[in-house]
Amino acid sequence: MEHAVVDHSRPRIREMLQVAAKMGLTVCRTWAFNDGDYNALQVAPGQFDERVFKALDYVIAEAG
Repeated sequence: MEHAVVDHSRPRIREMLQVAAKMGLTVCRTWAFNDGDYNALQVAPGQFDERVFKALDYVIAEAG
C-alpha cells in the first residue's frame, strides 16, 4: 500500500506480485491499517485519506 500511494513506485507492486506468482505464491496478505502516521488511512479519529484507500484498492486489484 505504501508504494501504491506514489505513482512512480506503483510498478514495484506488479513486479513483486509477478515474481511471487512465478515462485508459486497463490495467497497474499497485506496490512490494511496505518493510523495517524505518514500516508495514514485514518489521519485522525473519524478522518480518512481517500488517496490512501485508493492506493490500497490498487494493490488489491493488482493481486487479482
